[in-house]
Amino acid sequence: MEEVGMGEYADRRPAQLSGGQQQRVALARALASEPDALLLDEPFTSLDTQTAGQARRLIAEQRDRVGVPMILVTHDPMDAVVLAARTLVLRDGRVEQQGLTADVLGHPQSQFAAAMAGVNLVAGTAEADAALRSEDGLLWTGRGDSMPVGGAGTCVFAPGSVRIHRGEGLGAKPAANRWSGTVAMMDPAPGGIRLFTAEHPSIAVDCPSTTALALGIRPGVQLRFSIDADDISVRRSR
Repeated sequence: MEEVGMGEYADRRPAQLSGGQQQRVALARALASEPDALLLDEPFTSLDTQTAGQARRLIAEQRDRVGVPMILVTHDPMDAVVLAARTLVLRDGRVEQQGLTADVLGHPQSQFAAAMAGVNLVAGTAEADAALRSEDGLLWTGRGDSMPVGGAGTCVFAPGSVRIHRGEGLGAKPAANRWSGTVAMMDPAPGGIRLFTAEHPSIAVDCPSTTALALGIRPGVQLRFSIDADDISVRRSR
């Protein structure tokens, strides 16, 4: 109980505990029995950020100390990064992708898997100079696999790696890794907002709150975007 921060509440009844506190007690009960295997279904739901981090550490220590096998069900990629050697992505009861966690999260093979990993996935066809042309006409270059002209591939990059500039469009043929668009939707994101444009709705861009305020970002505003090739991972399509 002490390890999950619940020592001072040991004499309280379940009805006197909040949802997050009850979650911590359930975690302590599961770990105290030193089980042969752990099945964890969204174990960090209702926990604040600090407590969730402590809980992940406890589970990782239990796993490493006794080598207990573990199956973890989660919607948070952080759980997979910290706790999982292998990751399996399920969609509507069917396997979307599986493999080493680094491969699944770093190189998702579908938009659904990319959304779960919290990254952008852009598919395209290889042109000269190892560049990919996506269906919306944008040109992308990055690091990774080399592909023959005409080959299919994907680009993966983090929403937070994109730079944002206030201004109009880039012309008929923008340079690689550059695009423009009108802000259509804004969602909360850690430390700021996540925005999407009407012209490229599948590309998410994260923006700190201070930047959003400085640039006057809101729906209807025209913005320009760019990203370094070093921040883009390129893979052949499988």
